[in-house]
Amino acid sequence: MVGALAMGAFAITAILTAWIDNRFPLRGLAFLILSAVLTWQTWELHDRELEFEDVPLAFMRLVKFALEQIA
Repeated sequence: MVGALAMGAFAITAILTAWIDNRFPLRGLAFLILSAVLTWQTWELHDRELEFEDVPLAFMRLVKFALEQIA
């Protein structure tokens, strides 16, 4: 779910940048499709236990894991 949200954020920025530059948002659409597929897969795997309130905790676990790997 964390990856899907990150890809969604990249999609929004890529689409807005392409819109400002008056070009086709190919990269933004690719990120948007990837984000949608990741969200769908997460929902299919964890549909009973997936709550919106769990997302910030998942981000914190990811950051903690990344910091432990660096240190």
